[in-house]
Amino acid sequence: MAASSSVSSPVLCLAGRVAIVTGSSRGIGRGIAIHLAELGARIVVNYSTNSVEADKVAEAITTNCPNSDVAEEVTGKPSHVIVVKADISQANQVKLLFDEAERAFGSPVHILVNSAGIADPNHSIEYFRHIRRTL
Repeated sequence: MAASSSVSSPVLCLAGRVAIVTGSSRGIGRGIAIHLAELGARIVVNYSTNSVEADKVAEAITTNCPNSDVAEEVTGKPSHVIVVKADISQANQVKLLFDEAERAFGSPVHILVNSAGIADPNHSIEYFRHIRRTL
């Protein structure tokens, strides 16, 4: 017989929580954003260059997360996903990202997942340190 788990049911365990997932227009970030939405979180899909892919993620969340209606009932807030363009290497744009999340959902951000990547091999180690200090 399997041991019983003290972990509660994952259904809507994140209802009412706001999550920013940087780099969520593709790859791992996309998967994380969709999974958090399935758990009831309100999602900020962040991208820096590809709005088409970011919009596809938002559409997938809207279409495939049946719990969003229940989450709306729990929190009393409409909408469960927004798309925000922001370059996270720029402090003012990181602030914009958080401000947009709070404005849209009427709540501070509870979850931050940094999965944004940089594909330019010409950036120096100092550039990466700058990004780390920004976040």
